[in-house]
Amino acid sequence: MEAIAKVKENDFEGAISGFSKAIDENPLDIESYAERAVCYLHLKQYDLSMFDMNKAVELEPNHGYRYSCRAFLKSAMKDYKGAVADYQMAVEIDPKDIVALNNLGIAQENLGYYEKAQENFKKSNELLGYDPDQREIVGDVAVDKADAEEARRKLEEVEKKNKEIEEKTEEVSSKKKRRVMMDVFSKKGEFKQFVRFIGNGFKIKDDKEGES
Repeated sequence: MEAIAKVKENDFEGAISGFSKAIDENPLDIESYAERAVCYLHLKQYDLSMFDMNKAVELEPNHGYRYSCRAFLKSAMKDYKGAVADYQMAVEIDPKDIVALNNLGIAQENLGYYEKAQENFKKSNELLGYDPDQREIVGDVAVDKADAEEARRKLEEVEKKNKEIEEKTEEVSSKKKRRVMMDVFSKKGEFKQFVRFIGNGFKIKDDKEGES
């Protein structure tokens, strides 16, 4: 639990120390191997991460998630062939693993296997209930075509409100500037200081001259 808390604080070195203690106490602690592997990955210590990933797969060879995690590491190491092999194992164990199917497609794209990648993207989308042909980009967000018009209307309202806020901010700023200038020209002492400031070449001089 202490090691997990360290992970949440992004203290990966501290977390590694905690998971290592847990493994020392129980060499068959699969989760500690898997979590420590992720910590090593964050620190870009790929060899150590791979050692722990392999151990997790070895201890739980029928768990698709273990292969997916190792595949992710292999992708980070640019070993796309290895990643494809592990994602395929994950999908073989669980054919409805949406994330594994999608990531398998990405790894295949990196190898230039575009047709195979599209097949896996399609399977993933079907399981997810997502139809890209029924989506439309509004602003930077993909929405259902049936909701696109309403989304555009709301986006226009937001943009209009933002513009009003910007104009109001500029108006308030201008009023403040005018108020400052009115103070300068309406108060005798401040007006004299302003004239002296101009006469000094727009420089403030620290002198002790008295005002006449």
